[in-house]
Amino acid sequence: MSYPCPRCHDRNTQKLSLMYESNTRRWRDFHGRDQISQSDLTKKYAPPEPEDTPGSLLLLAILSLILFLTTCRFFAIHTPVAFMEWLPFFVVVLSLWLWMFRTYRRIRGDSERIYLEALAQWQSSFLCRACECVFIPQNFKHDAA
Repeated sequence: MSYPCPRCHDRNTQKLSLMYESNTRRWRDFHGRDQISQSDLTKKYAPPEPEDTPGSLLLLAILSLILFLTTCRFFAIHTPVAFMEWLPFFVVVLSLWLWMFRTYRRIRGDSERIYLEALAQWQSSFLCRACECVFIPQNFKHDAA
């Protein structure tokens, strides 16, 4: 079904996902690498990409290393006095690690939710071939696949 453009009222519209698939060519070269060829229009209206959270993961890795080194140092201590000196530091590092892990999971979950919402909006969008207006028709029902 063709929906008229809300800007120019032209009926030469196409769903963004169909336009993207029909103008994207994928192949494997003789070195075994995946290759993609796209038109400028396809690159301009490509689907959203999921965001990566490398900063949070790096901080989590650093805190894990600190926790590991602290644990090694802790188990190398044999006197109760030394144990009492390192215990507060060990508790703080463990608490920081748990907080960082929860924060990373929350950021990753928020990022995934935002990506899925953007992808659903992209899959429901249409492109007018005359004026390049991107729109979602009022009575369009997106099938969640």
